[in-house]
Amino acid sequence: MVDINPTRIPGRWSKGFSLDLHTTSSELIGHDEYGHPRFESKRSELGELLYKLKFRRNKLVIPETVGVALTLTRTRNLR
Repeated sequence: MVDINPTRIPGRWSKGFSLDLHTTSSELIGHDEYGHPRFESKRSELGELLYKLKFRRNKLVIPETVGVALTLTRTRNLR
């Protein structure tokens, strides 16, 4: 199971939570041949799953990602 650090988010809703940080650190390591900046980033476990889904189009991480959200919803009685 993925380790998460839920944080309550205040707003105009009844209950809001962030499951975790996406990126825990990011350091500029230089520029590519086109002049674009390159970074060495460290992500939380959940951040890494979301990165793989969004930028690597790895749909195999969907069940684990959804499982994390469901677990939080059930344990915090968010439904």
